[in-house]
Amino acid sequence: MAHAMKRSAAIMIAAGIALPGAVSTAIVLSAPAFAQEQSTIGNEPGTLTIHKRLNPDSIGGPGTGAPVENAPGQPMPGVSFTATRIDFDMTTAEGFRDAARIKPAEAAKKLTSESFTQTTDANGDAVFADLPVGAYYVVENPTEAQLANGLVPAAPFVAYVPMTTDGKWNRDVHVYPKNTELTTEKTVDDANKHPGDDNAQDVSKTLSYTVKSTVPVLPENRTLTKYRIVDSYNNKELTNVKIAKVTVADQELKEGVDYTVTTGTAAAKEGSDANATVTVELSEARVKALKADDEFAVTLTGDLTKIGEDAIADGAVVNRGRTTGETEVTGNPGFNTTTFETPDDEVTSYFGAVQVIKTGENDAKLEGAVFDLYKVPSQAEGACNDRSNQQIIRTGITTDGNGTAVINGLHVTDIQNNDEQITDTYCLVETKAPKGYVKDETPRAFTLTQGEATSGQVINAVRIAKTLEVPNVAQPPLTLPGTGGSGVLALVALGLVIVGGGAYVARRNSVKAA
Repeated sequence: MAHAMKRSAAIMIAAGIALPGAVSTAIVLSAPAFAQEQSTIGNEPGTLTIHKRLNPDSIGGPGTGAPVENAPGQPMPGVSFTATRIDFDMTTAEGFRDAARIKPAEAAKKLTSESFTQTTDANGDAVFADLPVGAYYVVENPTEAQLANGLVPAAPFVAYVPMTTDGKWNRDVHVYPKNTELTTEKTVDDANKHPGDDNAQDVSKTLSYTVKSTVPVLPENRTLTKYRIVDSYNNKELTNVKIAKVTVADQELKEGVDYTVTTGTAAAKEGSDANATVTVELSEARVKALKADDEFAVTLTGDLTKIGEDAIADGAVVNRGRTTGETEVTGNPGFNTTTFETPDDEVTSYFGAVQVIKTGENDAKLEGAVFDLYKVPSQAEGACNDRSNQQIIRTGITTDGNGTAVINGLHVTDIQNNDEQITDTYCLVETKAPKGYVKDETPRAFTLTQGEATSGQVINAVRIAKTLEVPNVAQPPLTLPGTGGSGVLALVALGLVIVGGGAYVARRNSVKAA
């Protein structure tokens, strides 16, 4: 009997994600020579060890159930698995044969009440000791937190205790299901952007965002069926949002053919003020053509609003991006559909409003002072004096009847593009003095930090990040010496002489003409 079994062909049964070489994601069972005879499997219990790996660099092929050295991927602790015995009597030839042929989808319908649960340890291993002989339907039980962190769970698989290895019963079975952790990367280009007022000149108010997602390595029995990038934002801060470019593996795609764009309302999330979404979903054909490690990228633009109560209220503009999608069992459309969603990756841009107050004598508030504002890429002392590298930000900034002018929507001077450190300086210079005052052409340097932008005082529905008080000196009038003094008499006498001399010359000229 044993000789006959050794001569029989091996039956390969997929049980998860395979590793390169001999990996226990494909279970090898020896079929009995004669269905009517008893199997020699016996009743001795065995051990099933699940080695959980994260982010493998390959899928691999079938295995033997033996341990694998240096299995690719990172050991993943804290992952729960449940092994439920399938309703087969493996000690009979008929039960053995039926178990060897079962697929995971069919196995899920033939489960007994005999279940065992283990969680992977620090080495990523979950050990099921003393398992009764049988075929087991194994499922991964990801937590909400794990799913929220972008984990794509391994597909359910069938494991066998024991297996046959080289014609011998192996009661120490090792399997290597693996996960791919999806991530989303969000970037922003906000350098030199200023969502200012109507006086802004040659200043772009348009931000550019890029969201990138890398296609995961999926189990060989899993197929990617849907793939999306979702961008969420506050439509009071960002308007006119448009998709500028969509690529897969650096190939630019066409809307309506390769992808669709939809807008929606953002779900309320703690710590988020997003109220709108724009979603780019790849077409079915494009999803089928995706390969592991392909980069899916979406670039979008939006116009910034001003600093204000119904606009950029807190000085910070936050934009978030995530990846969502679905997988299903290969070759079984609609069966065992699994959804996935990565955590949001967010970027923040900071803008502030600066208030200029023009004062005169006795703290009088002066109307009609006019200023220009420029920026230089330095915070060294006297940086404003070197205008060779200046960038004009505003011109014609004019104080009102209260002696006040608000410069709305200035980019901060300490950080740009979310996390790039910079050292810029703003320079305010007076170009026209109020009536009766002397123009002060000395540039006034100031910086604007992200902390100042987000913590300023709200005045007239505008969060003021910084206040600059610019005093003016009154223009000295043309004065005369004291009344009744000898100087006054001399000036009067001189004037009479000039007038009298003029009259004499005119009279003489008229006589000559006659």
